[in-house]
Amino acid sequence: MNCPTCQSTVLGSSPDGTLLCRACGFRFAKNLPSGPGEARQAVETTSGPRGDAGEPDGPPEIAGHQILQRLGKRGVSEVYLALQENLQRKVVLKVLAHDVSGDQDLVDRFDSAIHAAAQFEHPSIVWILSRGRTVDGRLYFSMEHVDGQSLRTAVDESLFDVPERIRIVLEVVETLAQAHSRGFFHGDLRPENVLVKKISTKLQVKILDFVLAAVLREFEGRFRHRRGGSLLGEPHYRAPEQRWNVLLVSPQTEVYSLGIVFYELLVGSTPAGLARPPGQLNPEVPAAVDRVIAR
Repeated sequence: MNCPTCQSTVLGSSPDGTLLCRACGFRFAKNLPSGPGEARQAVETTSGPRGDAGEPDGPPEIAGHQILQRLGKRGVSEVYLALQENLQRKVVLKVLAHDVSGDQDLVDRFDSAIHAAAQFEHPSIVWILSRGRTVDGRLYFSMEHVDGQSLRTAVDESLFDVPERIRIVLEVVETLAQAHSRGFFHGDLRPENVLVKKISTKLQVKILDFVLAAVLREFEGRFRHRRGGSLLGEPHYRAPEQRWNVLLVSPQTEVYSLGIVFYELLVGSTPAGLARPPGQLNPEVPAAVDRVIAR
């Protein structure tokens, strides 16, 4: 069965009949639907690799939106599928925790990031549609709803052949190049943040949380520091210089992160130690790709 949040394969179950995803920390009911593209509701979030910013604040009330499904929780935000009533279209809402929403410094950072994200329009990023506050005062932003699979699913379920995976990464590279040329950065590149939808023979790539990822990670870091915790993240995808400053983001760190994602796409795991070239582990990988990743 697949995790309803990150689509990783989940094996085994707890004594209470629920399933725990070791990749992202979600605990969910065994009988939830798991078909591709379906909205699925997590019944509990545990303190796994993505962390937990306290107990859920409950479903939000947002003017003009009908909440359809709770998709899960990640860091300091809860994620919902909703219907934008005036246009009758589905959108995804990220609702920040009360702890974050009441800190004016964080609110200012959030607003700056939202405005920056809105300035960078590209067909390969998930667009930010609006921002505001829920009835009980929590910050939120809405995004377009993308019915696609994450690269995490592609790795776990061996979706797409090698040429298709190369095309996906090239699309991400092109998007990053345009973003960096305008001073925009993603801040948290990893398989979970890249969605792919296959339409006939074409691949549509969409990158989640562009520009906002680094700010959301900073929010989580401050939140956990207040509670005596540590900043979470995905260390496999961090550049060496980010080990001392996880909030450092540059074109170099993003290229490094994408290289790790590319390697994992080709061989099924992230490199460790003196990693072997992908072509030695997967004979379908061209030698030219080995040389690119080695750089």
